[in-house]
Amino acid sequence: MTFANFFSSDATAEPCTTALELVCPVNSLVTLRTAVDHGADWIRLDHSMHDPAGGLADLNPASAIITRGIRYAHDKNRRVLLAIRSDMQPSSWGKLRDMIDCAARWGVDAIALSDPSLMLYAVAQHPHLGLHFEIQEASLDDGTINFFQQRVGVSRVLLPRILTLAQVARIAANTSVELQVTGFGKQSALVAGSKRPLPVEQHMDSRETNNTLDTDCANLCGTAEHAVNDSCFVLEKSPGTGALKLLPQLTALGVRAIQVEALEYGSTHLAQVTRVWREAVDECLENLDHYAVKPSWIAGLRGATLDRRSS
Repeated sequence: MTFANFFSSDATAEPCTTALELVCPVNSLVTLRTAVDHGADWIRLDHSMHDPAGGLADLNPASAIITRGIRYAHDKNRRVLLAIRSDMQPSSWGKLRDMIDCAARWGVDAIALSDPSLMLYAVAQHPHLGLHFEIQEASLDDGTINFFQQRVGVSRVLLPRILTLAQVARIAANTSVELQVTGFGKQSALVAGSKRPLPVEQHMDSRETNNTLDTDCANLCGTAEHAVNDSCFVLEKSPGTGALKLLPQLTALGVRAIQVEALEYGSTHLAQVTRVWREAVDECLENLDHYAVKPSWIAGLRGATLDRRSS
């Protein structure tokens, strides 16, 4: 096997489309079926070298259940992504390489990697697998993204969990690769401002350091219709729902996918969160000019987080 030609290839990813896909991480057959049945376009499985079970619960590499889950997703015309996280230790190379081979045997549609050497191995051994680049914040650079798209064949970039709409716009303007953002989940934030956002859990404790947010709060509209479409209300009253308001902007920028994370709430709330986001994405795509965040969406997502915190 040789990698000599990969950096001089003219490989390019498939062009982006206008559809906005919903990506849901799962860790069991139950949560996989829940996400599929409630509107996820992509099912994400996570494998980590720090977790002997690979973070997959009953969907671990030693279990035949994982192939059942993938088959279930494919039967429903959904796609499956396996995200492989490396610990950057030379001793892990063989196990990580084996996991890529497993992904190919299972029939997943794409793998997500952040290590260049693993990307080269995947391209060399399994060129039919889609390749997603899970980018680290330090690598959030247009040149880096373009390099991996053009020279390695990366088809999608999974952007950092905390970023601003301005950062997304800059990357979208300077690259043609598909972009994915995290719209809902623990320790994630996607905001419209140009300043670096704080994780959503920290917004309640950051008023003294965020004058813009204080000003918005002082001018908060009184009616429910306006409140649910106000960024201050979304961030302060219902953590994790702020990206709902940004769906039209994300669509206009050509963002291809939004990841929605609700595993920590259990399968019941995973269903609730996925259903809300499915409805919101469909509403945005079908009625872009008149899109507005609905009170029922805010209530649904807020209910999931509150129920989890009270349990």
